[in-house]
Amino acid sequence: PIAIKAKEEGFKGFILPKQNVKEAAIVSDLEVYGIENIEQLIRFFDRGEPLERTIIDTRKEFYQELEHPEHDFADVKGQESIKRCMEIAAAGGHN
Repeated sequence: PIAIKAKEEGFKGFILPKQNVKEAAIVSDLEVYGIENIEQLIRFFDRGEPLERTIIDTRKEFYQELEHPEHDFADVKGQESIKRCMEIAAAGGHN
């Protein structure tokens, strides 16, 4: 949501924690840079040390996830009613 709002507000890009960079980088036409610590940010502003831009190919990510899913529904233990709701939603093409 922050990346979408940044684009709507006319920002060219922004810097955020590396853990969140992939999620933000899916917003097109927005330059996203992830940092590990505040020292990287200080070096960027004080010394002009470059930051690595994160670019996400959403099509590639989608197909890669299909072939090698990070999460497997079979790993969920318990929560039978929730699993059933998810099965119904998936079978019906619902979100």
